[in-house]
Amino acid sequence: MTAIQDQAEFEQLPDLYQRWVTELLPDGIPREREATCLDCAMCGTPGEANLSALVFYNRETKCCTYFPELPNFLVGRAVAVDTPGGEALRRFIEDDGDSRGLATLRSVRPHEKITTVYVHHRAEGFGQDPEMACPYAIDGGGDVGRVCGIWKHRNSVCSTWFCKHTKGVTGFYFWRALQGWLDHLERAMSWWAISQVLDTPAAVLSAGEYRVNQRHEITLRDDAWSHWPGSRSAFYEACADKVEGLSAAEVVRIAGVEAQLHLVEVGTRLTEVHATLPPARLKVAPYSIIQQEETRTILQAHHWPEALHVPNSLIPVLRYFDGSPTETTLERIRVATQIRLSPGLVRRLYDFGILEKISGVGPG
Repeated sequence: MTAIQDQAEFEQLPDLYQRWVTELLPDGIPREREATCLDCAMCGTPGEANLSALVFYNRETKCCTYFPELPNFLVGRAVAVDTPGGEALRRFIEDDGDSRGLATLRSVRPHEKITTVYVHHRAEGFGQDPEMACPYAIDGGGDVGRVCGIWKHRNSVCSTWFCKHTKGVTGFYFWRALQGWLDHLERAMSWWAISQVLDTPAAVLSAGEYRVNQRHEITLRDDAWSHWPGSRSAFYEACADKVEGLSAAEVVRIAGVEAQLHLVEVGTRLTEVHATLPPARLKVAPYSIIQQEETRTILQAHHWPEALHVPNSLIPVLRYFDGSPTETTLERIRVATQIRLSPGLVRRLYDFGILEKISGVGPG
């Protein structure tokens, strides 16, 4: 993590993904200024800690309680860097007996038992349990806590995970769309890299057991590594060289129609993130009042965990949003209460789920 990343106007993805996104989404992705690794908003302040409706993380772990699967082309660059995170990754590659990480031609991933523990313990352990700490997380020093030790080569999940979003629900859905696209590319391009690096890629593939009415997937043979004559690190570096030599357009073409459809969704969601005006028609959504202070109130939509601070004077006027055209609603509020709501404030209420769009009516 660098000072440049903290100061940039746009969010910075891992080096390779940043190049792809820059080529395909030239408008850029606005910074998520509410969520930073160096000053974790999810650890909370003493005052926030008293709000039982909000969830906070252990400062020792923050959100680094997830063991990511890294596709071969990201592994190739991460192990080439002399960092504590890269050292942990190299141990998984070199030690077949490691009880946590498993190195295959396609990726380095957690062993199945680690994944099983995560699935069953995630609800209460994520962000809390030091025993679930990511093996690539390193001590950031001082009060910073853990930070990513393979930051420039992290995977799709870690690249798109934010505990808080500047644009609330709108931002969340954009990042989920981007994660889906990058996840698809990771899977497609890791298989493609194998086909380009090995002399006889078919020799490492196993058709697996065929069962009626179940998806039939190609997997790797147990002896797949025996078909690579060099070191494992050299294989991963060769995969990185192949994938990095492609343009973003070539990557999407190789990854197929599904990658193209994912990209359409990403573009649509990014347009929403950049939007500053509210949708054409809005109605008030179910919400809770988390805390009311002298001049402001903390609201939380029922379907969304992030809280929103608003002036107390706003609460009585929310009932006016009944699905009528937004401009009409704002004029009714002005006449009845002498309060002028700015389009920007209304948009923020929508972004955080306090207001919701009437489905199928107008752009949003």
